[in-house]
Amino acid sequence: MTIEKLPLRIIATVVGGILIVLAYYVPHKKQQEFPYNSLFEQLTSIKNDSLQFNFTLRMAVGVTVAMFVGNYFSFQKSMWISITVMSLTQPQLHQTNQRIKYRVFGTILGALIFVVLFNFLVPKNLSTYVLLFLSYIYTFIKEYKVQIVFITMNSLGAAMILYDMSVSVPMRISFILAGTVIAFIVNKGFCDKFAKKEEAVASEI
Repeated sequence: MTIEKLPLRIIATVVGGILIVLAYYVPHKKQQEFPYNSLFEQLTSIKNDSLQFNFTLRMAVGVTVAMFVGNYFSFQKSMWISITVMSLTQPQLHQTNQRIKYRVFGTILGALIFVVLFNFLVPKNLSTYVLLFLSYIYTFIKEYKVQIVFITMNSLGAAMILYDMSVSVPMRISFILAGTVIAFIVNKGFCDKFAKKEEAVASEI
């Protein structure tokens, strides 16, 4: 993204955010369990010392850093970094740490399986059908650590259109690791600050 396109990106982000808010608020506002009477009340109820705000802030900062890194270095497939940050950022730090382990291990395992399958076992004329079959299996998988293996294979399969396997596999692993590092640093930093705030509040009570 060039500096000339920055205003357009900001406008698009604001408009997109408003549409998402409306898409959630309008269908839910008439439900009895919905805790807010108006959109303004919902917005003003957000507290900057809440877990909700902390989680939102971590997500925003992490994805922003990931996008900046990808754009600054003009990486191809830099969305792999951003998506990794989004996937790893969870409300609780222990959830993020657990996902980091699964993400790294699943990516490496998925890449190895992909190389073996499509470099040695599956004929090129059948690779599309095998990828479709893997995508179909993925829809039934619920565990995150197993999902990552299939996500890796599907992503590398899609990248085969543009890149040779010798390029896409190292790039995938590198970008996942980059996203993992960003997610860990951002989440650890903001969660530590949030925990200190909670301790300070608890000590005052």
